[in-house]
Amino acid sequence: MNQGSDGLEQLARRLSRSISLAFGIQMEGREGDLTKALEDWCREKGILPGQLERLGMDRLVAIGGELMRVGETFFMRQRASTEDFLVALSNRRNLKIWCPACSSGEEPYSMAILLMNMGKEDFHIIGTDISPSAIAKAMRGVYSRWSLRGMDGTSPVRTYFDETPDGLFQLKERYRRNVTFHVGNVFQPPEGAFHGVSCRNLFIYFTEEAIRRALEVFHRILLEGGLLTVGYAEAPSVASLGRDLFAPAGHSTFQAVLHWHPQAPGGHNPKDRTGPTPARPPAPSPRASAPKGKPPVEGPQGAQGTPSPHRTVEEITRMADGGDLEGALAACRAAQETHVKDPRFPFLEGVVLMDMGLDQEAMRALSRAVFIDPLFPEAHYCIMMLAASRGDLSLANRHARLLLSSIQGMDDDGHTLLGESVRVRDMRRAAQGVIT
Repeated sequence: MNQGSDGLEQLARRLSRSISLAFGIQMEGREGDLTKALEDWCREKGILPGQLERLGMDRLVAIGGELMRVGETFFMRQRASTEDFLVALSNRRNLKIWCPACSSGEEPYSMAILLMNMGKEDFHIIGTDISPSAIAKAMRGVYSRWSLRGMDGTSPVRTYFDETPDGLFQLKERYRRNVTFHVGNVFQPPEGAFHGVSCRNLFIYFTEEAIRRALEVFHRILLEGGLLTVGYAEAPSVASLGRDLFAPAGHSTFQAVLHWHPQAPGGHNPKDRTGPTPARPPAPSPRASAPKGKPPVEGPQGAQGTPSPHRTVEEITRMADGGDLEGALAACRAAQETHVKDPRFPFLEGVVLMDMGLDQEAMRALSRAVFIDPLFPEAHYCIMMLAASRGDLSLANRHARLLLSSIQGMDDDGHTLLGESVRVRDMRRAAQGVIT
């Protein structure tokens, strides 16, 4: 087929909807831009416009998506809000941040520089973009001076970059080693859970439907208390379209909120339940030591003669096992006033409340536990089971993934705070069953 300008315009109109559905890019009224971009692409590749359809629609959609992305960026863009975002996350252990639509890597590398300047080195930033060429450039880490125009004058460029023989600048290896890149779009997140998501200046090109889809993805992969930062112009859209998912936590930063759908009057869940109802986790049994990642066991008494946290855990579980749920509940709440940073006590409160049939209060207590320690596997397990038993499969799926992330590398035979009947393998199987 001899495809002239009219034929190329028709192809662009057909591609526009598919590009919008695949990548969320707002294509209404941009068919002319796509036509011109396709013309330039054909000229660059040395092929005739009439040969485009031989590539197939899937390939054309991928090409069109890459052509319509807006990749202009530079180091230290919107530095003030980026620093606020990173300061809020800097106390997280093994910090993980996802940077979707990262273009050629300037934004994730800027975050790496700022974190290193804060003295933090236990972090991992993953950048993704739909453009293979942009990702290839990001992996090389080589930039022109124009990309460095946002660097302030107080630190010489050579503090962070080595100049190449051809007058370009390569980011030093120490700032690149904690940053990795993959080709991918905003609707296909990397595996695992994250403390933060930085997605700047992408939503301004998205439809409202696509923004909502992206926000649901971000909410699903963020750990409890995780943060999302967006561009200044995008904050109103997040506040409006994601008000049930994120709460404002700064000028253009938002904190993920826990979803919990309360039981409807009469004891019926407002959502249709599918699949079998998982068994509720049993009451915890006394443990001789704290689980991995939890506060260390102290001596017989803590400060000023108060019982140690470990002794208090044993006393609470003894009361719960003996049927004194009211006493166990009161002890849990009293312990939280003394040991405010120990996640075991809100967790135990949640388990006791579950045994009392007070599921909504249990969810709030368990949420406090994972806020204190985002990698608390038993708390994620209980939230997952509660959510699944109530038919909230989205919440169950989210905490199943967080659970799998938190027990990665643990021995399958390992004990848990849930007693002898629930080992690490049991939690793993339950989580895999919820996801599948």
